[in-house]
Amino acid sequence: MDAGDTARAASSATKRVPRIMECLPEDWGEGYENVDLNMTCETQRAFDERWPIFRDIPARHKGINLAPMLSKIDITPALASGQIENVNLGGEGFGGDRPCHYEWIRRVSDDCTKYRVNFTVNAIGSHFVKDGRMYLIDSQQEQGRQAYRSGLSRFFGKPKYKLYHPVDGHLLEEGELMVPRFNIHHCLECTSVPTCIGCTDCGSCKQVVLVSMERLFEMREKGKE
Repeated sequence: MDAGDTARAASSATKRVPRIMECLPEDWGEGYENVDLNMTCETQRAFDERWPIFRDIPARHKGINLAPMLSKIDITPALASGQIENVNLGGEGFGGDRPCHYEWIRRVSDDCTKYRVNFTVNAIGSHFVKDGRMYLIDSQQEQGRQAYRSGLSRFFGKPKYKLYHPVDGHLLEEGELMVPRFNIHHCLECTSVPTCIGCTDCGSCKQVVLVSMERLFEMREKGKE
């Protein structure tokens, strides 16, 4: 990784865990200080097969991606290891019709709370089951909104990365890092806000009003009143 690549945090996720070691760069060592390495699992069988391999792969930052979640999954062996900083979860969408159950998500939320690991429910999927009732939700945006309203995401603090200036290579201090800002028309009910880098105003949103994370949280609290 060259100097320019160390000026930002990066994340990589794969379900092909047995191939990770052969694909890592030669200078990987114990892992890059600004890269999250994530294992994707869809079922308990997938977790049971992949975790023992992923556990032994060196990385300074590790996470688990449960998406699409297709069965109840016990990930406590990974959480108990102390290696996992973030867990992301999503039901199946994008045309898939395999259901995701509220009880499955709730268990992972409770387990992450016990071990104080960040947990983000990104979307509940197009076929969501709660209390024995199936809910059909075609819109990806609505799947994300309902994930936020479930209240099952948990945040205990951002991982600590070491980022370096792309020109002179010095270690960036807190005051030199980008302060994230968020679009109130898109981010108000997004579960990823606590760990997100914020809105870059790329032009894809028709309405853009940027505010600080603190202001966004204030607006959320007022909305509950």
